[in-house]
Amino acid sequence: MRLSIRLPALATAAIAGLTLAATGPAAVSAAPAPGRGATAASGTRLWEARFTSAGRGAFGSAAALSHDGSVLFTAGAGAKRVREANGIPDEGTVLAYHAGTGAALWRASYNPGKRSNSNFYALALSPDGSAVYATGGTAPAIGQSVSAVTVAYNATTGAPIWTNASATPGPGGSIAVSPDGSTVFVANSVLNTTGPDLVALNAATGTVRWTASPATASASQVIVSPDGSTVFVLAQGLLAAYDAATGAPRWSQTPAQISPASIAVSPDGTKVFVTGLNFNGSPDELRVLAVDAATGASLWSRQYKGPHGSSFGMSAAFSPDSGIVYVAGYTRAAGVFNTYMVAVWAYHAATGASVWQTTLPALTMVASGDTDHIAVSPDGTKIFIATGAEGYSAARAYSAAALNAATGARLWAQGLHVSGNHWPSFASSLAVSPDGTRIFVTGTVTSPTPNPFGSMATVAYGS
Repeated sequence: MRLSIRLPALATAAIAGLTLAATGPAAVSAAPAPGRGATAASGTRLWEARFTSAGRGAFGSAAALSHDGSVLFTAGAGAKRVREANGIPDEGTVLAYHAGTGAALWRASYNPGKRSNSNFYALALSPDGSAVYATGGTAPAIGQSVSAVTVAYNATTGAPIWTNASATPGPGGSIAVSPDGSTVFVANSVLNTTGPDLVALNAATGTVRWTASPATASASQVIVSPDGSTVFVLAQGLLAAYDAATGAPRWSQTPAQISPASIAVSPDGTKVFVTGLNFNGSPDELRVLAVDAATGASLWSRQYKGPHGSSFGMSAAFSPDSGIVYVAGYTRAAGVFNTYMVAVWAYHAATGASVWQTTLPALTMVASGDTDHIAVSPDGTKIFIATGAEGYSAARAYSAAALNAATGARLWAQGLHVSGNHWPSFASSLAVSPDGTRIFVTGTVTSPTPNPFGSMATVAYGS
């Protein structure tokens, strides 16, 4: 099982009848379904939109919802019209959709020199909703070194505001914005090279405020404390905290017996949680670690092996009152080797005591699906899961589900059915509307026919 930030290659598959040439917003195919609106039944598919670029594919890697819930922004990359030797170059792509209908509002592309190879991997919004920030990697051409690139776009029109494409090794794999909107933080996935793992940019101009290198290589995730004072970074198994204004180190630690997959900060700002797995277990086991956000001291640690073998965590989310932390991941299913079920665990954030744990057999997948995302409804009553089956087809590839937050009972589960072998379909992002009535799942959907290309896909469900 690979536990690392997703930096997807251009997916190479397409869905019959839904592939359109990339000429702007018209290149997005939106397929509304009955039941659209805030009164839709839970689990109802409200609309679906797919985008493929130049008739040769696209992938989706991130999404963010406007603060009023009216616009959904997605990011990824699409194939360019110009073919180059030794590959099909990509252009970083950001799309804006009407959150209620799935109608495309605008499309922006990053394609310097018209012959570069560029991709966006993460997305964030300014607190006032005026700007959307996308980060990723760019290279002058196929096969050349990748450097980090971050672009700010006008959230209403898609017009670029600024671009930071310095020679910093990259790509940028994670992005966060300070609560006051003044600073954009980018974690660079720097592999086998030197360079800053964390970069703070002026949100108005894109100029560098400060840089830091918490590890010798590859930062996978950056998050900001709710009060904006501290930046937390996960980098090559190292968890580090920095002063958000100056970049001065506050603390760091290497969590013991855990290969971290992701981190989350509690809404009250007092705790940071790390989830992943312990490779030294027999079999591999889920690990969850709670850390004091102010000092970095470990508060508690929990593990779970599962009745049939390996278990591991992929992402975490909190109840609105910071009392419960929910962890989404996988656990091995019975009877079939290398088959996993989606699993969710709930723990008391203060003590680590188990509240409940559950599996979703309906979301069983062949081999390993290394995408799993979790979110909590604003009122704290529901848990939402988005997942996939990267590298293998599954009956519930690119799936979404809802659970009762108090008990873990399944409320509904839906998925896109994909046929054929080794055609990846996976969710890469999950967003919940401010009123809690809708969720949006973005990622990549593929199948072997009719053409070998993929689509950046977004599906909206009633919650």
